[in-house]
Amino acid sequence: MTNYYGFQLVRTGDELRFERGLLQRYSGTIPPEKVQTLTISENVLERAVGYASLLIETAGYSPGESGGSQSAVPIAKRDRVLRLAQSIEPYGDVEFERPPKRARERYFVRYLGVLAVLTGLAYLAELYLVPNLEWYWMLLGVVAVPIGAHLKWKHLGYALVDDHVVTRSGFWNRTTSVVPYHRVQTVLTGRPSSSAAADSQPSPLTPPVRGALSARTQERSISTASGRTNCAKR
Repeated sequence: MTNYYGFQLVRTGDELRFERGLLQRYSGTIPPEKVQTLTISENVLERAVGYASLLIETAGYSPGESGGSQSAVPIAKRDRVLRLAQSIEPYGDVEFERPPKRARERYFVRYLGVLAVLTGLAYLAELYLVPNLEWYWMLLGVVAVPIGAHLKWKHLGYALVDDHVVTRSGFWNRTTSVVPYHRVQTVLTGRPSSSAAADSQPSPLTPPVRGALSARTQERSISTASGRTNCAKR
């Protein structure tokens, strides 16, 4: 909390300037032309009361300087956070596409496997280490598995707009990432083995490629100069 005490963000010309800190003051500028990714974060409690935070990831300012992340808005009303994000990267109104329902089935199997492993470990712990551990209470997690799989699927989405890729993921802490197309370095596509051979050549992120991505890609991840953003899983 002391790092963000007295946080201020002002626009100076074309740049954003921030100051923060209690025991030690921090200040800096965020040039819009250096922005790599905008990330809007909202945990469950923040969504309930209409708050969010904004993280801006930037490229290096000089040849010997690396980029980094700056918390442009540690926490504020969600509509103010969205207005600031739109002023930096005007990505417009977004309608997210969800992965197909078979992705939810895959999450179900994955979570069920994790529960089975944990239940087995609890059983072995009771058998050899901790008598009367009552490991069978772990089986109640079977009720939570389909709920968790559904929430994972429901909050996963992507949108390909005119100049940006927008992704969304997470239930407990939902993150929405905005990446300009000109910052995208690599597009990785995963398909079943029967169709992988025919579509293994990389292509620039042009409108036809964007259409192909939204139509049939089984699994997507987008790499920028500052890192990788998961786009969608099918």
